[in-house]
Amino acid sequence: MDKVKVGDTEIAYRIDGEGDHVVVLVHSLALNADAWHPIYERLGERFRLLSLDLRGHGDSPATPAPYTIEQMADDVVGLMDALGIDTASFVGVSVGGRIGQSLLVRYPQRFKKAVLAASVIDMDPAAHPVWTGRYDVLRAKGMSGIMTSTIERWYGPTIVNYPISQLDAIAAMMSRCSVEGYIGVGEALFASNCRADLGRIATPVLVVAGDSDVGAPPTVGAELASLIPGAELVILADCGHQPALQQPDTFADVLRGFIGKV
Repeated sequence: MDKVKVGDTEIAYRIDGEGDHVVVLVHSLALNADAWHPIYERLGERFRLLSLDLRGHGDSPATPAPYTIEQMADDVVGLMDALGIDTASFVGVSVGGRIGQSLLVRYPQRFKKAVLAASVIDMDPAAHPVWTGRYDVLRAKGMSGIMTSTIERWYGPTIVNYPISQLDAIAAMMSRCSVEGYIGVGEALFASNCRADLGRIATPVLVVAGDSDVGAPPTVGAELASLIPGAELVILADCGHQPALQQPDTFADVLRGFIGKV
């Protein structure tokens, strides 16, 4: 991974693929750019894929709290600026999708198309005590304290379909997320809400939801799509919260079909 100075921090990134069309990839909470390996392999011949590690994740250092969704969206645009990329398409999973919403509202001229996968609109305040309990475990035990429960939640009942080697690789990614980064990004999810601004989005958007995703279920994906003018919705079968890892062939086909029409 290379690094570049962006605002008050350094952002780690990698570029894969040979196409002229740049696609920015933003991962979910607790993972890093390695989560996109299945997409590099499937779309690298067609697109130039720019992936990054969010603050406190992977090789990007943690910065002092608080974090905000808008701050992380600014990191994406700052990285594009540093690399001389004027426009791109965007794909974000989970918190990456929330960052994408902010980007489309605040930087509409920079993005040709966007895919928001496993993305919610806002967080239920009633769920915050569950998250603060998770933070307590993190502070006491580090990332290892939440690995098993998180992976089980992401994969849901489909977890039995995946080899232990894949689940171990996800745990290895999670081990490279700092406690500060996890809590900072988690709190940013609760503090940000651009629901009222979604109707201003003019970029073509595809919302992707997994049919077994408990964190961002299809009903939430349908609501998100309904609030963005002209947005399309695709529901992936046998998929939880990590479409690039759980259904890489189908997800890559969806991305190729939607983004490739630019």
